[in-house]
Amino acid sequence: MPVNVIHPRVPQDTKQKKMHEFNGGRQANLSEYRFITSTIKLESTVRFIQGAFSEQTDRVHPTIEVCAFHTALAFNAQFVQDVIKRLDAKEAQFIATASVVKKVRSKQHFSWDCGEESFHNLEEKVFTKNYIKQGAELFFEIPLGFVAFGGNFELLPLLYQCGVNVDHVDTEGNNIAHCIVDISEWNAERATAMYEAIIYKEDVETRKRLLLHLNHNGMTPLDIASNRHLPEMTHLILNTIGVFKFPLREHALDVHMLYDITGKESVLHEISLATEKELKRFDEFRLFEREPIKSWINETINSSHKAVLYWMVIWLASMSFYIICVSLVE
Repeated sequence: MPVNVIHPRVPQDTKQKKMHEFNGGRQANLSEYRFITSTIKLESTVRFIQGAFSEQTDRVHPTIEVCAFHTALAFNAQFVQDVIKRLDAKEAQFIATASVVKKVRSKQHFSWDCGEESFHNLEEKVFTKNYIKQGAELFFEIPLGFVAFGGNFELLPLLYQCGVNVDHVDTEGNNIAHCIVDISEWNAERATAMYEAIIYKEDVETRKRLLLHLNHNGMTPLDIASNRHLPEMTHLILNTIGVFKFPLREHALDVHMLYDITGKESVLHEISLATEKELKRFDEFRLFEREPIKSWINETINSSHKAVLYWMVIWLASMSFYIICVSLVE
């Protein structure tokens, strides 16, 4: 004899199961849903990092696929802190130093709520062309690059504690200084603040290494800043003490500075190639009224005047000598 039995519906996916566990089987409200989904994402991200660490064969140059942790480096400091709390020291060092591989996993892996803004896919939502500006695309293989992108100052001490390497370079040879120049193209204010928080924090020798480092295209951060006509970063880098700027002596009202710009003549040349639209950004920043560009241009003009004057004197002397010789022959 058939008997009708009603069984309670069993949630099929992990998220539904977790929600039922957290809420005793009742429907979760919006705030509870966000808490539960973030908790699930936290657990899955920790497991993902631990799994990547255990499978890592290259301990010298470790890599990891981009995941929610890297999105959080830019947009959710609390999530990063919670993840690192659940990792041991070696795992934390791994995630802070591993190069990020741009390989997108399933969209479900990236579905998570990040404060007021929800992201579904790192590449599709966060670092797409339209998110930055038309024609630009940013992606970082360096963990510090994500932090700089989001302006997450509060994460810097934690990452340094985990052993983040400021000399870390990506597959194109770019270090964190190159990354900050990239950020400056669309957000000069944030790039300036992160430059001061990261680059200026280092000692003079480290600053030199970072700012004089050539990427695989043979370009330093200053070369890129001038080539892309970014006045803010060009000025900031040229005014980095111990690299291009050196204090000589101080008086009551004045401080004498020396700018070592030997071999950097290409900077002025690149500036001269700026378009009318790009020159508007230069004018707004008033780069040509700031040192060392102001004195550099004046010296260049004076040198040109001296060179013209020199050749005029030579020409007049030659003509005078020629006229005298002609008159003697006659």
